[in-house]
Amino acid sequence: MLEAVVVLAILSIVMLVVFSLFQFGSRGFQHAVLRQGLLGDAQASATRFKADASATHFRSITVVPRTVNLPGGATPRRDAVAFVGLSDWHDPASFFPSGLPRWNRYIVYYATRDDEGLLVRQEIDLGALPGPVPYDDLNINISDLPNTNANVFRSGILSKHVLEFEVGKNEARQVLDFRLLLRQKGGKRVNSNQTVDEIHETVLSVEPMNSYPGI
Repeated sequence: MLEAVVVLAILSIVMLVVFSLFQFGSRGFQHAVLRQGLLGDAQASATRFKADASATHFRSITVVPRTVNLPGGATPRRDAVAFVGLSDWHDPASFFPSGLPRWNRYIVYYATRDDEGLLVRQEIDLGALPGPVPYDDLNINISDLPNTNANVFRSGILSKHVLEFEVGKNEARQVLDFRLLLRQKGGKRVNSNQTVDEIHETVLSVEPMNSYPGI
C-alpha cells in the first residue's frame, strides 16, 4: 500500500513537471510567433515607405498630425502623410525629356484611429499634376474606413497592429522622419499568468531623391 502511494506521488510530480514544461514552451512559442509577426509587418511597412518616400519630391510632402484617445489615457500619434508619385516608374512616357517625373499620383500613408489601428497605404489618382504640389485634401480623405476615401486607385493594409504612427517633415535636413510602433495583445509571460503586450518600434529617416527643381 505504501509503495502504491509513493508511486502515485512520483507520477503526480512527474505530470506536474511535464505540464509546467509544456506550458512554458507553449507560451514561449506564442511570444515568438507574435514577435515574428510584428517584425514582418514592421519590415514590410518600412521598406515600402522608404521606396515611396525616396522617389518623391520633398516640397510635395504634406503631414497631418493626429492623436487618438485610448482606454487608460494614452494619446498616441496616428499621423497621415502624402506626397507625389508616379503610376509607372518604368514607363518612358512618365517622364519629361529632361528626365523629370510627370507626377500623376499622390501616395498616402496613415494610421486609423481604432484602438488597434491599421496602417493604410493608398494611391490617389487625380490625373496629371501641375508639378510636385502638396495634396490639399489629405485631411479630409483619411477615413477610418479606407474604402470610403475618394479617388483611390490602389489601397492596401500594411499592418493591423498599429499603436503609434508618427511622421515628421524635417526642413533643415530635407528628410522625412518615420516612426512606427506596433503592438500585439494577448500573450502571457512565460513564467506567470500576467498578460503582456508584444511591441516593436521602427524608426527611419528618408531623403526624397527627386527634389529638383525646388518650388
